[in-house]
Amino acid sequence: MKAARLFACLLLGLLLVSCSGAARKVGPVRLTEFERHGWSGADVSLEIGNASAHRLRILSAELTFFYDSTAVGTATLTRKLTIEKRSLNRLHSRWQLRTEDPAAAYTLQKRIEERRYDRFALGYRLTVRAGLAKKTFSQQMVPLSEFLSTFEPSIYPEDETIR
Repeated sequence: MKAARLFACLLLGLLLVSCSGAARKVGPVRLTEFERHGWSGADVSLEIGNASAHRLRILSAELTFFYDSTAVGTATLTRKLTIEKRSLNRLHSRWQLRTEDPAAAYTLQKRIEERRYDRFALGYRLTVRAGLAKKTFSQQMVPLSEFLSTFEPSIYPEDETIR
């Protein structure tokens, strides 16, 4: 479940990156279900509130995971997500996982379980539509601690809610 919470935090971070001014009105986020399909995919279900006046649509998203500055794998959103305006939404997302080096991915998973993030970095590319505006956000090799501190979520909340 530790990897699930981290993955949910990363998804939350991507949502907040995408929402710009509306980000203050998105949340809280609660992980409701996480199911990994081996090394090939994962289903992530979240409850997320959107108090903004805009429907938010995530058109595409890709996370790249780095360990010691080497790309270990990617997680790609397989279908669009819609967060309806002024409501509490249940999002069911499917992510395709790819790795060139299963041993490195296993090492990364073990370090996550041990809460050792010092050599873990993240890259992302995200395309979002809010109302009529469409924007693509991207960044490479962001240390995980720096990425998460931007949004101040808790990786290991007492309940399953990520704020």
